[in-house]
Amino acid sequence: DTTAVLLATNIANLKGLYLVIDVGTNGEILLSKDGHVVACSTAAGPAFEGAAIHHGMRAAAGAIEGVEIKDGEVFLQVIDDQQPMGICGSGLMDALAQLLEAGILDHSGKLETRESAGEKGIHPSLVSRLRKGKYGSEFVLAWGKGGEDIVITQKDIREVQLAKGAISAGIQLVLKHMGAEAGKLDQIILTGAFGNSIKKESALRIGLLPQIEKEKVISVGNAAGTGASMALLSMDARKRAS
Repeated sequence: DTTAVLLATNIANLKGLYLVIDVGTNGEILLSKDGHVVACSTAAGPAFEGAAIHHGMRAAAGAIEGVEIKDGEVFLQVIDDQQPMGICGSGLMDALAQLLEAGILDHSGKLETRESAGEKGIHPSLVSRLRKGKYGSEFVLAWGKGGEDIVITQKDIREVQLAKGAISAGIQLVLKHMGAEAGKLDQIILTGAFGNSIKKESALRIGLLPQIEKEKVISVGNAAGTGASMALLSMDARKRAS
């Protein structure tokens, strides 16, 4: 995967500082400084792919893939415009970023209680979505219509923090190894199916990515698949891979 990503992104032939991240269960990270490349792999776990999340699911029909909280209302983007059945990785990241913005989630990742949220002056309709559930505090994203409410639990948030911590540690490691600073990055390139679907504003808001201008963050889709195709179709590309 890592070699194929190198082929597809061509960062080894570019002047400047480039960071490539495959946001997934095995988060491969590449850092190129004027063509010198270092790499690492981080065990981010399955949180971003929904497996360790209470109502997590893959990005299929009925999955919440986008969340916006505005004027006390929760607006959901659901794949195929169906009744929400669960939440996929991009929706989860959006939700956490929006909960942070709304003050429902504090800087440590702790959900407010109804009482503390009310004292903070949070909109009453959002306060009403906070409650105690089987797995501790939770926030209702979608009220069930004849079915189960779709919620984000405190445990879900901790799972995302573990995954985020792994990827952040990998990024810091390669930057330190290269003697580079995050603020000097020319570009952050997100790869993989999930990397292509996440909203960069949300990834920056929850601290998954180093704090740089959002214009410097791009998604390139399945770079590993593209690089593998290049190696199959071109002897020159195969030699470069070797």
